[in-house]
Amino acid sequence: MNGKGHRDELTDKQFIGYGDKILADGGDNRLFTSLWWRTWRYVELKVKTASEPLVIEDMYGTFSAYPFRNETTFSAPGHEELGRMLEIGWRTARLCANETYMDCPYYEQLQYFGDTRIQAMISMYNTSDPYMVKNAIEQGRQSMVAEGITMSRYPSSVHQFISSFSLWWICMGHDYWMYRGDEAYMKTLLPAYRQVLSWYEQWLKPDYSLSYVPHWFFVDWAAGFDYGEPIREKEGNSALQDLMYIMTLEFAAEMEQAIGLPAMRIITGRSLPRCVRRSARNIGTLPVIYSPIRRIIVAIPSM
Repeated sequence: MNGKGHRDELTDKQFIGYGDKILADGGDNRLFTSLWWRTWRYVELKVKTASEPLVIEDMYGTFSAYPFRNETTFSAPGHEELGRMLEIGWRTARLCANETYMDCPYYEQLQYFGDTRIQAMISMYNTSDPYMVKNAIEQGRQSMVAEGITMSRYPSSVHQFISSFSLWWICMGHDYWMYRGDEAYMKTLLPAYRQVLSWYEQWLKPDYSLSYVPHWFFVDWAAGFDYGEPIREKEGNSALQDLMYIMTLEFAAEMEQAIGLPAMRIITGRSLPRCVRRSARNIGTLPVIYSPIRRIIVAIPSM
């Protein structure tokens, strides 16, 4: 088990997290509702009285979530646990979708675009409802700042920037285009995608790999990663960082070729695949990266 222990074991455990304190005024028929939604597995109720007893007539919760309807079916005879796992996963996905997608329904309750790309894929695979995904993509555009990238999460009253999440935001748009089409809307996003990719150009090194990218280039909470950032050389090189950048260039170039400005596929890289394959044959197994401004494909030295 992980460090949190088994959630079914309650002996000698204590609650850590949010709570409410209610001061009764002694009157009858009082009703309390929390000011914001909560999620829980267990509820702990502590009552402290003075000279008079407190009568609790009822305590209940009301389920609240975006009204997704699962339109898929799954069957694995002899492996019923797989169906149960999918059921748990779908419930989790629903708990993380309300007015917007949320990274979690308990703590931040914020729409982080890296998390949201995964949530959007789950939605598009299991339901025909397009609205939450499209809303998330649009809110990414609304979060963009003058320097050319999105915020890490939006809506949020506190500005935070995770530069890798701007790439995932573009990839999420590509996912939406693949699953839903909606080309008229997608065309309106292309100028914003170009702006993000142009921002990344600033951090290309002479060998066309990315150096340290400003803000927080979060990838995952993986062992060996420094606060979620990928392992790097001392100059800032990271194969994983370059891979994410190349993949985003390819997705953007596909959209430019199909629904944007075909000439932009050279700037964003989609005359790229053939060139990449040709270059890969010439340089063996070395990774390659494309520079939109310099329009050159080069090998990246091995780490």
